[in-house]
Amino acid sequence: MATLNYSLKGTNTLKHIYAKLYYKDSTETKYNLFKNTGKKINSEDWKKLTTKKRVSLPAELKSLKLELEKLEDFTLKNLTNDLDKNIIIDKDWLQFQFDLFFKRVTKEKKVTELLTDNIQEYVNTASIRPNGKGGIGLSKDRINQYKNLINLINEYQKKTKVKYRVKDVKSTFATNLLSYLDKKGYSTSYQQKILSNIKTVCNNARKNGIEVNLHLQDVKITSVKNEFINYLTEKEIEKIEKVVLKSDSLNNARKWILLGCYLGQRGNDLINLTENNIIAKNGRKYFNLTQEKTGKPIHIPFNVKIEDILKEGFPYRLNINGENGLNKRFKEIGKLAGVDEVVKGKKMCKESKRWIYGEYPKYEILRTHDLRRSFATNLYGKMPNVVIMAITGHSTEKMLLRYIGKNSIDMATQLAEYYEKQELINKKESKMTVIKKASNQ
Repeated sequence: MATLNYSLKGTNTLKHIYAKLYYKDSTETKYNLFKNTGKKINSEDWKKLTTKKRVSLPAELKSLKLELEKLEDFTLKNLTNDLDKNIIIDKDWLQFQFDLFFKRVTKEKKVTELLTDNIQEYVNTASIRPNGKGGIGLSKDRINQYKNLINLINEYQKKTKVKYRVKDVKSTFATNLLSYLDKKGYSTSYQQKILSNIKTVCNNARKNGIEVNLHLQDVKITSVKNEFINYLTEKEIEKIEKVVLKSDSLNNARKWILLGCYLGQRGNDLINLTENNIIAKNGRKYFNLTQEKTGKPIHIPFNVKIEDILKEGFPYRLNINGENGLNKRFKEIGKLAGVDEVVKGKKMCKESKRWIYGEYPKYEILRTHDLRRSFATNLYGKMPNVVIMAITGHSTEKMLLRYIGKNSIDMATQLAEYYEKQELINKKESKMTVIKKASNQ
């Protein structure tokens, strides 16, 4: 007799609901298949959902319980039918049943050979895909990248009047697409990101049995150096600290800006901080958080500046974007503070919704992401890189140096400065004389 049972797996607050399928084939061989359903729930709600006692469930849990019961019936019914047809029942089969039930794919065909259909399939199954944190489920930003990729490929197909298949992706396809993107004004780094995402989709299609081009491996992804490394210098941070602001909203935004410069976190991690993230250990205060992108737990000690920022209370939360968001306030405060050095950078064009590269007064291109870079850049050379990386979340020194725009010459200069300091110390020590104790003669 076949059964389908559910259990939880994961270490985060929201855990993944896995299903275990047990069945015997015609030879009485036993099989156990284990797969993620793509659904999540916290442990307390799961206890309510699975208890045999009579409990009153909220509408959301009732709906989930009914959905899981229907999934069980659906899977077991299809198992019986497919075993009779001698269809191979494995983990891929079980995954297909879940995708079919939740309408991530269609029964007629899992996915066509068209490139856009395979991108859509990647989006549809995002909740069960491995992510960069070592967990399951792509982030909202990653999902949006692939959704935007569908729109871009559709736009390109209208231009070329060709519907591209997965097996059309090869070097000539890449060259022509990059040429098109370049003419449209996309940055070199963004062009390479698009190409990388297309290769990811093609490799996933191959796993699903879709034919890929033999020369797919010849499509090379180039790592592009960030040409525009903008950050607030220590003098500019001081200007922002001292500028007189006449509204509570700007003063509140200034707190977030200064905290960003001293905490070194990404925008979302920064604005999601509350007083609940402050802990005390051995008489010292720390910000304690888990980074959204990396999943890494971080402890950041308070310094005098942070104490000063928070002495009149914790700032109220701001969105990053929007009419009254932190990015907009950052530009306003930067202008008032005279952060107006002309630098290379990019601005978002409201009409085309694309970045326009050029030279601008720095305050016009300030964004919350520049706060993390300000932290890393201003501490570079003053503190061991490994300590900076522990706060910013960079996993390698190479990534950190690329992020703040440092190269081998900068590293050599840092080493030369160290040697000079050592030489000065040695000279001072050589000038010291030892005064012998006088004798009593």
